[in-house]
Amino acid sequence: MADPLLAEDVLDIDELVPLVRDLAALPGAAGEEAARAEHLAAALAPRAAAVGIAVHVDRFAPGRANVILGPRHGADLAFVGHLDTSLGDDPHLWWRLTGRADAPGAVTCTDGVLEGLGVGVALAPTVAAALTAIEIHRRLGEARVARSVGAVLTAGGTHRAVPPGPADASGAVAGASAAGLRELERRGDLPRAAINAKGGAPGPLHVEPGSLYLAIELTDTWGPVLARAPWAGLSGAPALVGAVIDAVGEWRRSFIDARADLEPQLAADVAIGAIEAGLAAKPDLLPATARVLVHVVTLPGDEPDDVARSLADVLRAEPRLAHLAGAISVTPYGWLPAGRTPPAHALVRAADAAWRAVLGPHDVQAWRGCTDGSYLRHVGVPTVRIGPPLSSDPTDPRRERVRLDDLRYVADVWSRTASAYFAVEART
Repeated sequence: MADPLLAEDVLDIDELVPLVRDLAALPGAAGEEAARAEHLAAALAPRAAAVGIAVHVDRFAPGRANVILGPRHGADLAFVGHLDTSLGDDPHLWWRLTGRADAPGAVTCTDGVLEGLGVGVALAPTVAAALTAIEIHRRLGEARVARSVGAVLTAGGTHRAVPPGPADASGAVAGASAAGLRELERRGDLPRAAINAKGGAPGPLHVEPGSLYLAIELTDTWGPVLARAPWAGLSGAPALVGAVIDAVGEWRRSFIDARADLEPQLAADVAIGAIEAGLAAKPDLLPATARVLVHVVTLPGDEPDDVARSLADVLRAEPRLAHLAGAISVTPYGWLPAGRTPPAHALVRAADAAWRAVLGPHDVQAWRGCTDGSYLRHVGVPTVRIGPPLSSDPTDPRRERVRLDDLRYVADVWSRTASAYFAVEART
């Protein structure tokens, strides 16, 4: 008998497109996912009920909610996606990053290409995964295969963490990465295995890097500009930021070199993403404090405190910062650990075979993108990342693009992966 999961048209594109458009029109910044969760759950409920699958909205904090399809605890296999799209549509935040404050515009679908803010990084793969999970559940039921398939569509899938205030040792974070999965893990409600529905990689990933945020803080003296001796030269904390940047660059080279070839699919990296100092309304006051905020792409085995300590040692050894050596700190404030599923695991082998059958050979190298999948692996859930290729509008990179045909192909890969995985599970 033919495998029911290998039949064609596992994904209903006609249902996907309006759902993505509707979700994109709702608030979607990290911490504001609840409206999208409620809308998506309501839209999926009739189709899910028709095949006997439950849909739950799991509110766990103000403005935050997961959507869970299928068993609320311990599904044999679940698709994992997320509902937020990083910065949402806040024009001020986009201006600070891109230099433009115009609205990115509504989602469009032209010549088989979905385009819009958050379409590729989250919404299209997430909606596709939800619809595919429902269809796989239906086909398993018709074939009387006793395996549970579901989807976990989470809040807080994008990396986001707010550093503690100056001299604040609490380490508190707001909007921490993987917030939805962390809540499910706390309750013991994670699936037994997962397909991470996230695009970008040119093949299935069984290992993903981690994402670590570090706050470098230095403290000097402060005072009015005019109170300083005119021959003393530049002073104050902002004048030392250049020395910090040079030291981070030196440390970056050694950090990357020490991790070369440890994981063939991955590569480490370091970048400075933000600098804070002084008051924009009072630049005639030299501030005592400055912060340089760093993103570190970590590999399995890296620990936040060890990485922070290594960077702090390099900063304190920089001659231009020697007089502040005791007033320089490096504090981890956002941490999504790297995770690895053994390549010999049945789910990984199933994903590899499914990708090759549908899309041909693949070879992922030096991948640096991290998703919730790294957290799932870190807490022991076997996970593969499979998603469509992504691109963006060259005139406005905020508007991501994903081809509908690619979503169809990926849904086929997902279905074949589930089929092969369940076949192995049935024998064991």
